[in-house]
Amino acid sequence: MSFLLRFSIAFIIGVATVVTLWIWYSDFHYNFTGTSEVLLAVATFLSISWAIKSYSTISLAKRIATFVVWLCLVSLFTTVVAPLSYLFASVGGAFMDSYFVAADRALGFNWVAMLTFLSDHPWVGEYSGTIYLSSGKVLLAIWTYLALTGRFERGELLLASVFLSCFVIIAVAAPFAAKGPFGYFNISPELYRDLAPVITVEAKNWFTHLTALRDGTFRELGRGVYEGIVEFPSFHTALSVLMILALRGCGAVFWISGFYNLVILLTVPIDGGHYFIDMIAGGVIALIAWYGLAALDLMVAEKRLLASLRLPEWKGSGELAKSGQLLALRLLEWSVLKPARVFRSNS
Repeated sequence: MSFLLRFSIAFIIGVATVVTLWIWYSDFHYNFTGTSEVLLAVATFLSISWAIKSYSTISLAKRIATFVVWLCLVSLFTTVVAPLSYLFASVGGAFMDSYFVAADRALGFNWVAMLTFLSDHPWVGEYSGTIYLSSGKVLLAIWTYLALTGRFERGELLLASVFLSCFVIIAVAAPFAAKGPFGYFNISPELYRDLAPVITVEAKNWFTHLTALRDGTFRELGRGVYEGIVEFPSFHTALSVLMILALRGCGAVFWISGFYNLVILLTVPIDGGHYFIDMIAGGVIALIAWYGLAALDLMVAEKRLLASLRLPEWKGSGELAKSGQLLALRLLEWSVLKPARVFRSNS
């Protein structure tokens, strides 16, 4: 099992442990209605797919099984991270909208002016909501492509990066909660009526949940009760950045995916109800998660490679012996490790 896959599994177990202990020692309680059935189904598919992935000699079967394993891990992570987002949100402080607006203005971004401009072009609303909501489908398509083309390491890096980014974002969101620009600027519904932003359809529910979590009246967690209550940083932005990175070096598929994800990013301020600074923060977190985990995976791989090579023991003393050891390590770096890095970066 690869390091990245072990990391993802350990991360799910860690998050599940935090959620369990938090609920156990707080006044929250969890309603398992519907959750038990889902977990049983996921566990069944995961077991069968893992067996096929590990023991099948048919290449296509292994690739399909690998995709199903990833999908099952995503389902498990979603099951445990959704309640965690509500637990984190229950301990936040004052709303931080004024700071986010100030940051946007310092960057030269005027959210109200953008909404006003788009309101004069109502045809945008016919497509933007659908595009914004398509992120999950695009992610699924990318994982399918990576699995079927045998790019397992790239798919597992995307998996681990999504998990890590999501966790960091909901943790950061706790002390930096916000009403969002629609609520903070008290925008009249007439202004965005023709745009029909996705966030305004769900805004009543998520903001009600957020305030209820903070005043202690929302304490029952369970399947089907969650809304996307994170304003800062933007997880939609992080997801698009990660999807762009995941297909780097994949030719035309990269350019198609990159263009579409850039279009998704254009829908985030209005349909996601995000400040521009939310998007910057989400993008930075995604980049740190991706390259941090890639570097960590490379370090683990190089350590294993060095451990597997039985270098001759150097006898003698003095500067000549030390120079010989140093030269051998430099030759090893040039001939083995550097090509390994290039291969892994393009795989």
